[in-house]
Amino acid sequence: MREFQQKLSELTFLDPACGSGNFLTETYLSLRRIENSVLKILSNGQISMAMEDVNHIRVKINQFYGIEINDFAVTVAKTAFWIAESQMLKLLFTD
Repeated sequence: MREFQQKLSELTFLDPACGSGNFLTETYLSLRRIENSVLKILSNGQISMAMEDVNHIRVKINQFYGIEINDFAVTVAKTAFWIAESQMLKLLFTD
């Protein structure tokens, strides 16, 4: 499971016309859902909100890249990523 998690963390994604970042955000959410499942398996379903649990997360926002010329769309995409990250952290600790 750790090797699989490591492979997830080594993936890189590029959307050359990302607009508001929906493809990238959905891809991030999907990878984090998979990683959350891996973390729960590795911890026998006993994930606490301790800082060491957060440090085990390997899929990061900086694995996702987009190109967009519209500044507003870029701002929307960045905001969507931060919201997605927050949602995945909450999901990890509440399921």
